[in-house]
Amino acid sequence: MSTHGGSCTRSSLPLPLPLPLPLPLPLPLPLPLPLSLLLPPLLLPPLTVLVGVTLSVWWRRRGNLAVPGIAHAFNDAVRQALLSGH
Repeated sequence: MSTHGGSCTRSSLPLPLPLPLPLPLPLPLPLPLPLSLLLPPLLLPPLTVLVGVTLSVWWRRRGNLAVPGIAHAFNDAVRQALLSGH
């Protein structure tokens, strides 16, 4: 749009044509396996204990909760992803 003397006028540029919709693929894509199949749930408790003890030692030696807090949040996210199968 251009303004000239306080009035609005539309330019005479052509409107773009709509894009065509993509065609479906001829073969279905393979679905990824849930992450819980890749790591047995029996391995989760030992791994979380190992990570928890490491974070506890870090906190006691450094006196800073930033690194253990971020690592704990990441550990929780990974655990939830593994248990939900996403």
